[in-house]
Amino acid sequence: MDTPSLPVWLTAEQAAQYAGGINAKYIRKLWAMGKLRSSQPDLGQRVTRREWIDEYLESCEIKPDRYIEERIDRAVKEIIYG
Repeated sequence: MDTPSLPVWLTAEQAAQYAGGINAKYIRKLWAMGKLRSSQPDLGQRVTRREWIDEYLESCEIKPDRYIEERIDRAVKEIIYG
């Protein structure tokens, strides 16, 4: 995505586009739940920063679970080798 064309402060629609095309309603929901940082100037539209979106997305990273992977490996070996 060509991010230099995006402003520093992003609306829900711009933030959704930056985050990979998710729905702008989801961005608003994250704001309402306090999971995604935002700012709202007096009588202005709520906005967020690209850095804050990156922080949120990185916090959602799915990390491998060694225990589950070992169980899958054992099950596959059992199926293949009996």
